[in-house]
Parts: sequence; C-alpha cells; structure tokens
Amino acid sequence: MHNRKPGPNRRKQGSKGNFNDNDPGRAASERADHGGPKKGKRKNSRTGDTRPKDNVPAQEKPQARTQQNRKRPARDHSDQKPGASGPEPRKYSERRKHPEQPEHAQQRETGRGREGDKNYVAGRKPVTELLQTAPGRVDLVNLRKGRVDAKISAIVDLCAENGIRYKFVDPASLDRLFKGTHQGVVAQVAGLEYAELETLVQNGLDAPLPLIIVLDRVQDTGNVGALARTLYALGGAGLVVPQHEGAYIGAGAIKASAGALNLLPVAKVVNIARTVRDLARQGWMTYCADQSEASENVFDPNTRLHLPGVLVLGNEEKGVRPGVAKACDRSLHIPFARRFDSLNVSSAGSALMTLFALQATRQ
Repeated sequence: MHNRKPGPNRRKQGSKGNFNDNDPGRAASERADHGGPKKGKRKNSRTGDTRPKDNVPAQEKPQARTQQNRKRPARDHSDQKPGASGPEPRKYSERRKHPEQPEHAQQRETGRGREGDKNYVAGRKPVTELLQTAPGRVDLVNLRKGRVDAKISAIVDLCAENGIRYKFVDPASLDRLFKGTHQGVVAQVAGLEYAELETLVQNGLDAPLPLIIVLDRVQDTGNVGALARTLYALGGAGLVVPQHEGAYIGAGAIKASAGALNLLPVAKVVNIARTVRDLARQGWMTYCADQSEASENVFDPNTRLHLPGVLVLGNEEKGVRPGVAKACDRSLHIPFARRFDSLNVSSAGSALMTLFALQATRQ
C-alpha cells in the first residue's frame, strides 16, 4: 500500500483510477456514465446556504415576466374558407404608399407655388411671359437686390408700363416666398382671371341686375367673398377692385364667395375715382355708401335708386375716401333703429344691393 498523498490532480483512494481531471476523455466518459458533469456544493456568502444551485425548488426560482411567458390567445379560424392555410396577403396597392412629392419639389418643376392664401410665379422667363400676356393677374413683383442685368431691367420696364408694383428684396425674403428655384424673380399673382373693364361694362347692361360694385380699399378677403356671393346671386353686373391697397383675391376670397368669384366678372383698375367718373360719363348713376350730412336715407319713400348703377363701398375702418366720394353722384346710408357704431361692409353692402334689386323689379 502506497503512502503517497494524492496530488492536486489526483483522486483519493477508491476513485476510478488516478488520472488528471482535466483530461477531456475522462470528462466525456463521466458525462456518459452519470448523465452530465457532477455539480458541487456552493456556499452562499450571505445566507450560508450550501444547497446545490440546481437543487433549489422550482417555486423559489423567480420567473421574469417576459413576453414568452404569456400565453397567446388562440386565433379564431371559424370564418376561414376550407383549405385555406391563413389570411390572404395584402395586395400591393393596399400596402403603404410612398409619400407624396414635396411641395418645394413641385415648385422647382413648374415654377409655380403657393404660400398660404397667395399664389406665386417664379423665374425670369415665366414672369416675363406673364407680364406680356396677362399683366392684370400680377399684383406684385419681388426682385432680388444686387446687380441688375438686361433681363431684370426688362421686367422692371414691363411693370412700369402696366402700372404693376415691384420692389427689391433680400435673397432670404425670396426664399421664404418660393422654396424652389426662382432666379431672383417672384411674382405674386391673383387666384382668378380678371376681366377687362370695358367688357364688364358692356355686358353689365344686359345683366338681371345692372349694378357694378366698386371696392375702395376693402382689405378683408372674407368681406370681398361675401359681397361677391350676394352680388352674383342677385344677378349683378360685376365687381371692380383697385390695383393697389385692396384685398388679395386668392383662395381665401374664392372660398368665402362659395365659388362666385370664379363666375362673376371682376375687373382691376389703377384709379378708383377716375373709374367712377368714366362710368358716370357712360350713363351709369354712381352711388357711394357714406354717413355724411348730404347722404340720403335709403328707407325714405322719396329716395329713388336708378339703374344702371354703380355702388362704391369703402374700407372697413375709414370708409370711402373723400376724393372717391366726391366723384360719385349721390351718397346713401342705412338708418339705425338703435344706437350702434356701424355695420360691417359686407352686411351694409348686401342690404343696399337688396334694395337695388327691389328697385329693378319695379322698373
């Protein structure tokens, strides 16, 4: 019997041979005999528990709440057709579509854009062609500050010939108006096609209500739309707006008019007072809504409204300008039964238009 003590890599007496535990062959044989490697006892440093880790009862092992532990509800295939393996895949047309083309990309391709209620045309050639063919549609031309070449000079000359405002602005302002390529030129255009004043006057004589409404610096697009809506419904001849200092007739005004601005003739003039005098010389009786001492009470039985006529409506706050009121033949006002400041221009205008329509039925 040997008295040699077992070394660190040798087993004690009674083991199955004395050889190195690190031998992979021995480890594989032991796993085959005992169903896996032997588990030693580990002592818990905090509790002093020496039970093997794998022998902890199942109820003591905490289970993490994961999605895998949750049972999925069974799917209901009662309405599925026989022989079908599952729901049909979505068609390509029903899948998520690509987002629409950005607005600035469309502006780069067409040279046209829209910012809020206003419409714009950008580029030297598109603006030049618009000034040559339809200058009445252009409200304002914005030009980039800096060097002025021959093409910019030609645009300035066209604006001067047609009485169209233009101004030089910094590049950042042009970029805010039009996000595409503008070449230093951005024109603000109207949302409709204006009619010639001569054509409006000639056709207005045959209208059911031969009455022309002239707006003197009316600023609110809602008022313009409401007046156009009433005028068109009553059979009016048309609407006259100023070239400058008036409401922009765009999508907002057209919407407020319920589309009447697309059907009613609208003319744009440079000078309101001169236009009123020209219409008076052509035989139209000219009126203005004005609360002055010489103004006539429209409810007075002795007040007669003659047609064909022109009715001038003024600014929401300042009313009709004195120079324009002086050019009119007569002034009218609506008396109040109670003490009140004033009526909205669209309300007063609609009431006066109704009285003119009543007069037309009597004639």
